[in-house]
Amino acid sequence: MLYNRRLSISLFVLFLIFSISTNAQTNKPKWYFLLDGYLDVIVKDVEVDTAGNSYVAVDYSGNLTVPVLRKKLPNAHHVHALFLKLDKTGKPLWAHALKSAFDNRINDITLAPNGDVLITGFGDGIMHFPGLKDTLKLGKARENVFGNYPQGIFIARYSSTGDRRWAHFWNTGWGEGKSVAVNSKDEVYWSYYHRNSLRENGQLVDSFEYTGISRAKVAIAKFTGNGKLVEIKKFDEEETSSTVKATNLKFDAADNLYIYGTFSKLIRFSANDSLTNDSYYEGADAYVAKYDSTGKFKWVRRAGGQNYQEILDIDFGEDGSIYAAGYYSYECILSDGIQLIQKSKYEYKSGYSLFYFKLFTDGELAFSRYEEQEGYNTSFMTSSMAVDQNGETHIVGRYDGNINLEGFKMESRVYTSNFFDSYWKEDKLLNLENVGFHPKGSFSPYKIRMNNGFYAVAGIYFGDSCGMVVKGKKEIFTNKDHGNSAFIYGGEIPWIKEKPKQAIVKSSREQHLVYLKPLLACVKNAEENIPDIWFPTEDSIPSRETWLNQSPCGNKVASIEAKLFPNPTNGPVTLQLLGMKDGTAQVDIFSNNGKLMLSQKVSISETEQALQFDLSNAAAGIYFLRIVYGGFEKALRIVKVE
Repeated sequence: MLYNRRLSISLFVLFLIFSISTNAQTNKPKWYFLLDGYLDVIVKDVEVDTAGNSYVAVDYSGNLTVPVLRKKLPNAHHVHALFLKLDKTGKPLWAHALKSAFDNRINDITLAPNGDVLITGFGDGIMHFPGLKDTLKLGKARENVFGNYPQGIFIARYSSTGDRRWAHFWNTGWGEGKSVAVNSKDEVYWSYYHRNSLRENGQLVDSFEYTGISRAKVAIAKFTGNGKLVEIKKFDEEETSSTVKATNLKFDAADNLYIYGTFSKLIRFSANDSLTNDSYYEGADAYVAKYDSTGKFKWVRRAGGQNYQEILDIDFGEDGSIYAAGYYSYECILSDGIQLIQKSKYEYKSGYSLFYFKLFTDGELAFSRYEEQEGYNTSFMTSSMAVDQNGETHIVGRYDGNINLEGFKMESRVYTSNFFDSYWKEDKLLNLENVGFHPKGSFSPYKIRMNNGFYAVAGIYFGDSCGMVVKGKKEIFTNKDHGNSAFIYGGEIPWIKEKPKQAIVKSSREQHLVYLKPLLACVKNAEENIPDIWFPTEDSIPSRETWLNQSPCGNKVASIEAKLFPNPTNGPVTLQLLGMKDGTAQVDIFSNNGKLMLSQKVSISETEQALQFDLSNAAAGIYFLRIVYGGFEKALRIVKVE
């Protein structure tokens, strides 16, 4: 009786905790805002400040009026850019339209520590940068009349009230401002590419020789907070016929600079660090690299494989760890350039699949998830991601076809863009749902951003029957023309009450290394004689594909675990084996180049058994510990430090 009562109380407490942890994280929209013009309105970026205000950048064609403000924007014969500020209820506070001869667009928007907003992109002819009292005109008259030909790149800074601080417009033969980031010292970093020389008001800023082969220079410029150019560093050089894959920039709370993007053939991060890629047709690999606050290169991780992989977004946890999400086709292999870390199954399918992973601050992989689309010519792909104040990751994206993931099901018509929203606690999926309705159209997110409990999501929709539920009410979105229209919605995510300090006994890295559930794999009969050279060798990768991606022998082995700690270690290390009673395990340790360092058979008599090893005499580096038990195999990575 007493046992049943205790069990009931325990179940109730678990239910209560589960309810709080799941329901508290829902991001149901509290407000929405539409930009519905004649022809296309395309969202490019959104940012959220600590007070819940949203800053939105869009490109538009034709005529557009900003609702509430009743501000009619300059007619865009091709494309013009607009950026505006919304308060935490979605009400517009101010709006600025950039004007040029034919084509100008905003590619990125970011916030400075003091709340200022910075934008970057490209334009042509004379560029107009409006302020509260006047309009600054930069550049020179457009040289050729026909076609889309961006002849200048820009970066501009505005106050939170919409007043212009400063702007640079550099004329070139062809180029784009790609990304902008600001650190805690108010130093501004700007990535861009260009062909030929860069000039501002006729003065040479940067030169790059244009040859018969269409080549472009990718660079990162550094400015002071008041807009003074400090330096320009060449980052890459690329053959191109149209756009160039310039790098994205983002600072963490410690002023480490992270860059991420895609590349083909060769990309160099320092004098001694680079990645190469033979590529497949129009394919490319993705990368994320870290530079410390002094600008020193620390590490790079690659998401590669056959065909195409792209990291679309990164964000940071409270401990500085890095979360990244993107999409891939065919396969995705995470590596440090040479050494394979983790990989997906290879699937020869037309379409794109979602990947999501976490790295510790030293580049060590915490986890990775690869989620494939169901059909042959369908997609399930990330658009953007953000980590909230409670440490949960929100990933938005689009899909077509049917999705069935961990008990969450979504259905749709093939070839129609559907908007999904998901949130995760580390690598565990907590919720996945189809957002909005669009029986005759499409609905796609572009960006999600979070700050201090506030969030905003921006994207595009098509069709006059699209809509979503806002504060319990079904809202139908307007659609004046046959083009795309833009939506922004947002709200607040409740804070989870801080746990008592005495309950926090281990860092997230220790939690990961000690308590992470293992992946045990089935050893086939033909592989019972396991070779000495194993993990790091290239020829071993295909044979590991099954155990990297599938349940062992089709069975769940939740009761069998292997834990390794401390890790990293300066010598002593403990291997804890759980659930292997009355059996024999083979334990091997390999060096990073595949050399067998230790091999022993262990008779296990207890349900929980610990083995001690001493790596004090081993050189600092990466080692691999393999456990073979019955029909199952497990690999653990050991980091040996001085």
